[in-house]
Amino acid sequence: MYESAKPMAILYQPLAIYNDTFILQEYFIPKPYFQQWYDQLKLIIGEKHNHVFLLNLTIRFVKKDQTTFLS
Repeated sequence: MYESAKPMAILYQPLAIYNDTFILQEYFIPKPYFQQWYDQLKLIIGEKHNHVFLLNLTIRFVKKDQTTFLS
């Protein structure tokens, strides 16, 4: 994957910066589809790496919730 990270100092800038957006995005991908999703992610970041500043990326595996109502 392409790496692009702004210095930590950007986190201490004013909250309102014209034409700049910070987004927190979470994806819940079933394990059998992870490789397909990851391959597509690499393509998107590869094409847009000059326009996307990736601050953090975390991958974690969790077991399916079998007990809660909305699962």
